[in-house]
Amino acid sequence: MRKRRTIFNSRRSRSKAMRRLTTVLNIVSVLVILAGLWMAYEAFQARRQLQAFYNHGQQIPSLVAKGEATAAQTQAKAAADSANSARRHTDGPLWALAGRFPIIGDDVSAVTMVAESADVLGQKVLPTVIKAAKTVDPKKLAPRNGKVNVEPLAAMTAELEAANAEAERVGSGVQAIDPRGLLPILRGPVVSAQNGFTKITSSTRGAMVTAKVMPWLFGKGTHRILVSFETNAEIRSLGGMPGSFGVLTITDGKLSFGEQGTNKLFNMDRSKPFGKLTPEQKNVFSMQPVIYPQDTNMLPDIAEGSANLANAWARAQKPVDGVLSIDTVATSYLMKAMPPISSHGLTVTGSNAASVLLNEVYKKVPGATDQDNTFTDITSQAMKQITGNLKDPASFASALLQGLDESRVRMWVKQPDMQQLLASTRIGGDTSASQPKAPQFGLFLNNATASKLEYYLDYEASTTPVACDKSGVQQVSMSVDFKSNVPADPGKLPVGILGLHEHYPPGVISTSITVMSPPGGQIGRMFINGAETDAYLTNLDGKRVLMTNLVLKPGQRKTYTFEMYGAQGQINDAQVRITPAIRNTGLGTLRPTGCF
Repeated sequence: MRKRRTIFNSRRSRSKAMRRLTTVLNIVSVLVILAGLWMAYEAFQARRQLQAFYNHGQQIPSLVAKGEATAAQTQAKAAADSANSARRHTDGPLWALAGRFPIIGDDVSAVTMVAESADVLGQKVLPTVIKAAKTVDPKKLAPRNGKVNVEPLAAMTAELEAANAEAERVGSGVQAIDPRGLLPILRGPVVSAQNGFTKITSSTRGAMVTAKVMPWLFGKGTHRILVSFETNAEIRSLGGMPGSFGVLTITDGKLSFGEQGTNKLFNMDRSKPFGKLTPEQKNVFSMQPVIYPQDTNMLPDIAEGSANLANAWARAQKPVDGVLSIDTVATSYLMKAMPPISSHGLTVTGSNAASVLLNEVYKKVPGATDQDNTFTDITSQAMKQITGNLKDPASFASALLQGLDESRVRMWVKQPDMQQLLASTRIGGDTSASQPKAPQFGLFLNNATASKLEYYLDYEASTTPVACDKSGVQQVSMSVDFKSNVPADPGKLPVGILGLHEHYPPGVISTSITVMSPPGGQIGRMFINGAETDAYLTNLDGKRVLMTNLVLKPGQRKTYTFEMYGAQGQINDAQVRITPAIRNTGLGTLRPTGCF
């Protein structure tokens, strides 16, 4: 006989069911919490390994350039191990499942992509870079008996091209991640990884370009390269005034240096410009960059300024196939790999080259002609050592890398395919295209008095984020501290240093300042020592341009502050392209972006 179901029994059954359900839910909750804790632990480990990957990876380019292949290999292995570990910490079913969850799915996918991309660099790209470093170190590439052997480098071209393509492929995916949408704990590691990928892809691109350009330049055939030595004591946008010249002739890899001289080698017919300027360029820089050879690098465009200088040279001399520009500070770096050089009673070494060539020569050598001849003779002797048998090619390579990093060494060639390659690297152009999400501001200085007083000018630019709107327009405050170190009694300085002082007393530094936004960006107000000051605003090639003047009495300091705005979507750390200073790069603290 069936038992009657009582209300009590029904309630008891529901109670048991609820207890079972509660138990199941508790177990599920515990499992979810444990899974979450496990993923948090794995994410922390992945973050730590990605930071280690970045730390190891950023050391590789300089070690390769110095010829320290063994040390570079050690760092590459450590970077590869860290990348592999990061990938393993972001792999597995839990990560795959979490990648589909709302809210955290994008974060998980971003970290996984970064880890996998880093692993690709570690396993496929860095080994090729190290192989190239071992195959072609600076000692093997350095001139021997006036000739450069580029065959080992040429043999690596295909491998380096493939490695660079792979680096840029995975790098583009990492750079596409928008850190603003990530959890705060993950933003830092992802941004560090993006910065690391930028450096590594820049290095692989540089290696690939070197493997293509050098065999062309030092292989079969003849190339004439105009070498322009610049004096930073009379400043220009890209460095210093071109003041001494010579032609490096390369025939089937054999080097010779000749046709040296000063600006007197040029046909100075000002009625016939040797280049063309747009109306916007004329408005900002006047006609000087295409009338005076010594003003060609007022234009902050390496290719255009160099092409104009080559055109000016061809009017009076045999045409050249390219231009190599080196400022005096970079020359001092290179001379550290050479024995001392003597001329006109002066002895020049790597440690004193900047002070001797930019200042002492005007005090100790009388007459402008002898001063020019001294500069030309010293740079000529240096070039002959470089093109002969360098005793310390590794130190020379390290010095050259420093000059490149500080934008003190630049190159342009006429051949379009080779120039396109050079323009994608620091030596040949503006590399902001490789970091489209980073606003690149420009600050360029040009001497206004034909003096050599910029030897006494120190300056340093810094950036501070102010705001970032929803469209990704970043506002940045860019401050530049200027200081004059001109002696208190400037009247004792020779005329060669004081220059023209029609509008100011002797010893007053007068320099024009040109500030540029990135294309699509803007410039707001300007302040001098905290006081808002009027400035002239105009446009140039899609950029906003501010023009003003710097006037400093001996010993005086001034701080200029500019309100800068990036273009829409430029949310990464702001960059500043600046005229390199003499005693430093001109760059101070560039603080991280304010967009995340």
